[in-house]
Amino acid sequence: MDAKALRKIKKYCVKHYAGSSSSRHDMGHIERVRNNALAIVKCLHIQRTVDLNLLQSICYLHDIVTSFTSNGTKYSSMYNHIFEKMLIRKNIYPIIAQFDISPREEKILITSISNHPYSIPYRMLHRDGDQYSKILQDADSLDFVSETRLQQFCSRHPSLSFAAIFFVSFIRKNLRFFLNYPQLENWR
Repeated sequence: MDAKALRKIKKYCVKHYAGSSSSRHDMGHIERVRNNALAIVKCLHIQRTVDLNLLQSICYLHDIVTSFTSNGTKYSSMYNHIFEKMLIRKNIYPIIAQFDISPREEKILITSISNHPYSIPYRMLHRDGDQYSKILQDADSLDFVSETRLQQFCSRHPSLSFAAIFFVSFIRKNLRFFLNYPQLENWR
């Protein structure tokens, strides 16, 4: 993917997330997932096998559908959670159609974004899948258990803080079971 397409995708996402009311899927989360993905590539020494512009575009777009559908309709958080893969497959095409990307890039982008949900807590991983799906899913999972994300959740939902801290602590202690690349368990 060329740098121009990446810039256009990033600009679209910055604008989109600025207008989003989603507390879990904001531009901060998107940037952290992007940074995690780039760090994973470096940690695994796979820079030569990954198109970094395409990977970053995938990270920018991975939650675009769950924050709003392509026609602007907002779904409930529970509906988004349960039907996330279906919503992505149904609504991602009109979003990516506005970007000048190749059919190959489109296929990788759609596949990896569709495959990213459900690692935590369901352990629906893609260990035998493509690199982009595995990297995105792990980058998103690592942000899910990050201190930043936990603090944000606890400040927005103080009555659920104890449960959230307990849950995230459990996941952190067992992180290898929720990652496509278990060797990333202690990566930082």
